[in-house]
Amino acid sequence: MPLGRLEKSSLWRPLLLFLSLSPLLLSQAPPIDDDNQFLYTPPIPPPSHGGPPPTCPALCDCPAPETVECGGVDLTAFPGNLSTHTRHLSLQNNQLKEIPFEPLSRLTELRTLNLHNNQLSSTGLPDEVFLYLSRLQYVYLANNRLTVAPRFLPKSLRIADLAANALTEVYPLTFGGKPHLSSVYLHNNALENAGLPDFLFNGSNSVSILILSNNQLSSAPSRLPPKLNKLHLQNNRISWIPSGAFSQQLHLRELYLQNNQLSDQGLQNDTFSKLRSLEYLDLSMNNLTRVPEGLPPGITILHLGKNRISSLSAEGVSRVRSLEYLLLQNNELTASSIHPQELWLKSNLIDRLGEDALSGLSSLAQLHLGQNRLRDSGIALGSWREVPGLTLLDLSGNQLTQVPSDLPGSLEYLHLQENRISTVPPSAFLSTPQLRGVFLRYNRLTALAVSQAAFSTLRHLQVLDTTGNPEPISIQLHGTGEPATPTDIIPTPTETSQGTRGLPSQQETSRHADTNETVQ
Repeated sequence: MPLGRLEKSSLWRPLLLFLSLSPLLLSQAPPIDDDNQFLYTPPIPPPSHGGPPPTCPALCDCPAPETVECGGVDLTAFPGNLSTHTRHLSLQNNQLKEIPFEPLSRLTELRTLNLHNNQLSSTGLPDEVFLYLSRLQYVYLANNRLTVAPRFLPKSLRIADLAANALTEVYPLTFGGKPHLSSVYLHNNALENAGLPDFLFNGSNSVSILILSNNQLSSAPSRLPPKLNKLHLQNNRISWIPSGAFSQQLHLRELYLQNNQLSDQGLQNDTFSKLRSLEYLDLSMNNLTRVPEGLPPGITILHLGKNRISSLSAEGVSRVRSLEYLLLQNNELTASSIHPQELWLKSNLIDRLGEDALSGLSSLAQLHLGQNRLRDSGIALGSWREVPGLTLLDLSGNQLTQVPSDLPGSLEYLHLQENRISTVPPSAFLSTPQLRGVFLRYNRLTALAVSQAAFSTLRHLQVLDTTGNPEPISIQLHGTGEPATPTDIIPTPTETSQGTRGLPSQQETSRHADTNETVQ
């Protein structure tokens, strides 16, 4: 749909549109290490006192009467002499291959059991032992060699971490019947849909965090807990989402579905419509050709990068009235019809900017068109009149041979680096007296081809970057009497640190400029 047709639409509100490569809301999820693995630090409640003083096993530390810490001491056998009053037992980072039933079953007061990063197999972890640990709240079994989950976990459980094993099957009472269970971590396993029971969380309605990423699921699980807040399903093989799969998740705020095999046919019109609390949706790295329909209005960040989207329609995001970031990097876009404050069209297929291409974008402040195929002749005269408030224009990495004419007078930062510009005439910046930064690095400029007069009227100019050209270029900034130097380069907005929800950083921006298409 042409941009101009939406100019008067009341359905569109200003939003920030990102189309450069940019993972965000993990504020309550566990931290992530350099290998993108979730790490966990078990919560240790304050110990209660009373009863006889416990005996601390050899090689272990007992900082409190009811706490035993044996982590990272190369244990090959379960420690003996544990007090029956032990509430918090840490055995992570050892060489344990099995846990004997009798000594563990005696610890009926146990609240925290940390067996993270051992060599436990499913046969080495007796299921029935958990029937005796009726007060256990936190169990950490990640980074072991389990192939099936324990058949029974205590009703008192609050957090269960079974990530980074080789799980192929989970049982109904592994996580079912746990009214206080809040967080379940099952990522980095080998789970298929057939390995999940139909009622995986029956009677466990308080689960708010579920991590199932990096498995082998072919569809989204059904009958998910109604109080889910964060759901991670990325890096699976999901090609479709069953009807009603997300119909009860009224509290879900973050949904991660990136790097799956979803196509338009794998989504229903109402797949996401009931998610009234959803704020963050990541559908990047799938096979979508259009923006999904029925998106809930509260979404603020929508990732659709690395799909096959070739056009945008009003119906796709018209209901999403809270949208702030729409990421569409590395798609097949040839046109845009949205009303943003920032418009990111980097690394797409654009070779022409039509006279009405920016129609209706009067609120636009930043326009990013870097790494496309724009030529001088592809920018129509009058293209910029529709954006009278534009303050930043990024045309880097195109095929321009001259500074575009008739740029908006409000412009403050102009990025023209990595083009083919060979001359800067005296009239180059007459229409842009407010410029503070001009970036001309890595073009084809020589000293004689750059007019000092072009910069004489730029009273606000602070940065002029001409590095990387065939010859050194020295220009005196207005009123300083000193040559301009690129020693204090102002970054483009992409040069920011990666946010917690996965907003793009320049270091991650892919550069694709191999195709010829047109923005009309």
